[in-house]
Amino acid sequence: MAVERVVGLWAEVWLDGVDISANVGPYLTRLSYMDFFDGDRPDTIEVHLEDTAGLFQGRCYPKKGSALRFEFGFDKPGREIVFKSAAGFEVDEIDISGPPDVVKWKATGQKPGGALHTKKSRTWENVGLEAIAQKIAGEHGLNLVFTTGLDINFSFVYQERLSDLEFLKKLTKQSGISLSLKGGRDNLTLVATNVKKAMEGEPVFEIRRQDVARFRFTDQAIQGAGGGVTRHLNHDTEELVVTEIQGEGEGHQIVMPPIGQSPAAQLQGTANKAAEGEKFYNLTMPGNPRLLSGVKVNLSGWGHNDGGWAITESRHTLDAASGYVTEIKLSRG
Repeated sequence: MAVERVVGLWAEVWLDGVDISANVGPYLTRLSYMDFFDGDRPDTIEVHLEDTAGLFQGRCYPKKGSALRFEFGFDKPGREIVFKSAAGFEVDEIDISGPPDVVKWKATGQKPGGALHTKKSRTWENVGLEAIAQKIAGEHGLNLVFTTGLDINFSFVYQERLSDLEFLKKLTKQSGISLSLKGGRDNLTLVATNVKKAMEGEPVFEIRRQDVARFRFTDQAIQGAGGGVTRHLNHDTEELVVTEIQGEGEGHQIVMPPIGQSPAAQLQGTANKAAEGEKFYNLTMPGNPRLLSGVKVNLSGWGHNDGGWAITESRHTLDAASGYVTEIKLSRG
C-alpha cells in the first residue's frame, strides 16, 4: 500500500551503492539521521518502510553490513531544503513489527577496522595526550582533529589489555574530553574536543523563540562542575602536593586521584565536562540541515539564556505524513 505524503517531499536511498529509491519510495514512511558530539553513541540512520505486502521481508530484505545512505528534501516555492546523510553507514539491525507490517533498517556509522579493537598491552613514557592520539591515529590510518585547549602530559602510563580505542577513550574521559569517530570507512577521523572549544566558534544560525515548535530547558547542579582537588606525594621532596581549580559550574567540587603530570589541566577538563550537563535545551523546530552536533548557534528572545550555545546532539527526520523536523540538544559547558 503506497504511503500518502506531504506535497513537496522527496527522498533518495542507496543500498550498497545502488539507487533503490524507486523500490522503497512508495513505501517509505520515515528517514532519520542522528549524530552525537560526545562519541559515547555512534551516529545512526534509520529507514522506516510500510510493508503489508511483505516486499522487504522477501526479495528486498537487506544483508547486514550493507552500506546505506540517503538524501531527502522539501521543495517550497522559491526554496529547496536538502539534507544528506554521511557516508560510511552499515545496516546492523533489521526490525519487523505488525500488524500492520513495518520494517525498520538501522545503520551505524563510523565503524573502524578490527585492528583498532584488538586488545594489547604497552607502556607510554614522557608523552602528551595529543601525541598518544596522533600515534594511534597514524597506526590505524585515521585522520586526527585534536582541539581541546588542554595540555595534558604523562611521565608513565600503562595500556594494559586494552584496545587502542578503549585506551584512548579512557584517557580522554579522565580528562573531560569527548572522543568520537566521524566520516566514512575510507576517511575516518578521530575527533578529540569539548564543548568549550565548540563555543569559541562563530554561530552558524540564530534561533528565535518563535522559530521553535517545542522546547525544554533543564538547569541542574552536577557534581564536579564547581571544580576539583587532587593530592599526590612528591617522592623527591616527600611533600604532599595539592592542586585545586575552580570550575565555572554550580556543582560541588570533587576530589580526584592524579593520573598524569598535568593535574590542573585534567581537573579543568573534568570540571568543564561536568558543566556541560548543568544547563541544556532540547528544541524541536522546522528542518534545518545546518544544525549538526559540534555547531554553535545563537539564541535570541530566550531571556537570560540568550547568546551562544553548542549543539551536542541532533536528529533530522523526514516523515512522509508531517514533513521535515530537526531536534537538537544544546549545551554551554
